[in-house]
Amino acid sequence: FFPQYHLPTLYSSSSIKVAVAVDTSGSVSNEEFKQFISDIHSILKTVEPEHIDFIQFDTTIKSVDRIKTVNDFRKVKFHGRGGTNITPVMEWAIQNKPKILLIFSDGYFSLPDDYPKCHLFWIIHNNEKWSCPNGKVVHYTLET
Repeated sequence: FFPQYHLPTLYSSSSIKVAVAVDTSGSVSNEEFKQFISDIHSILKTVEPEHIDFIQFDTTIKSVDRIKTVNDFRKVKFHGRGGTNITPVMEWAIQNKPKILLIFSDGYFSLPDDYPKCHLFWIIHNNEKWSCPNGKVVHYTLET
């Protein structure tokens, strides 16, 4: 799905802060989670950012890892499987000020009160009715 969305600033020689948050809550199926990880792996291989801040969250942020290579990504230990709360991710982004924040989720959470000032992309799986007043929402369905 990602080649449809060209992010030209990612290809410039300047270093920009990119963060990727992945929903590791219990409502995310194993198939969805595998797709999230596959998509993030593709971003790393295709875009080759200097690094990404990789955030795992359910009701809280479980970890933030600085990922520089695909090999770094392969070493990440995954945490979560609780409920879902997006507010800690928004608070992290407000404080850390990434230029781009991608959030991979099924969208089963309450919208936050505050949003970061960045290019915000919501990558929402199998929840076509989900919407948000801030950022770009990208819906897609898992192929079976």
